[in-house]
Amino acid sequence: MQVNPIFLPGETDAGGAARNDAAAIAADPSKLLLQYAPAAERLPVVQAALIADGKPSSNPRQWYQQYDPCKTYSAPYACDEYPFFASTRSGPPVGGAGSRLAVVLGSENTAEGNAYSAFTRSCPPVSSTPRKPFLVVPLVGPAAAPTDWVCPR
Repeated sequence: MQVNPIFLPGETDAGGAARNDAAAIAADPSKLLLQYAPAAERLPVVQAALIADGKPSSNPRQWYQQYDPCKTYSAPYACDEYPFFASTRSGPPVGGAGSRLAVVLGSENTAEGNAYSAFTRSCPPVSSTPRKPFLVVPLVGPAAAPTDWVCPR
């Protein structure tokens, strides 16, 4: 039996970021299954999407600053994107694809980003070639818990 790794963003530490993930998945259940892609691989793809949308950027990693609701925000807030930047489905909302954006507390966004990075580094099926898809199951609402992950070997 094949078992996919599972990343579990938790509302108790990743708060608004985990809620954004849950909302994105509720709007498009296909986003429950992601595949890791290093940021270096994503940058040219995101830049091409920005150009196609007439919004080329000198810093495609921060593409979201050209789209609502992330055009204007300031500390202690940050812009959260789901799917995660380091995944094959991230990027500008061009043609109905791309990430869902939300302004969340920066500490919550950082907590989720750090956990996602730890997950991709510590789970070889996710980051080794060939990269195995993984499930994202936000732990929000009555199921609220800290961020965690499951990595079958």
